[in-house]
Amino acid sequence: MSTPIAHFGTSRTSEAAPLARLFTYKTLMLKGIDYHPNHIRRLVHAGKFPKPVYLGARKPVWLEGELDAWIDDKIAEQNRA
Repeated sequence: MSTPIAHFGTSRTSEAAPLARLFTYKTLMLKGIDYHPNHIRRLVHAGKFPKPVYLGARKPVWLEGELDAWIDDKIAEQNRA
């Protein structure tokens, strides 16, 4: 059972919401995406890969849900061929 957390500035408590997993260039391999960072940048620029969220000026990360949707699209595209 998860521990209730207090919302900042309120007395309300709720169950902890699941956190979105973030993937860096190095951890994209955990999703089976083994592309070079330069190739990923080209795909993003061409609109063929999810856009990253920047945690800093040079720290792009991708949301797990967007990566999963991209992978599902690639699988569906393969099945149509």
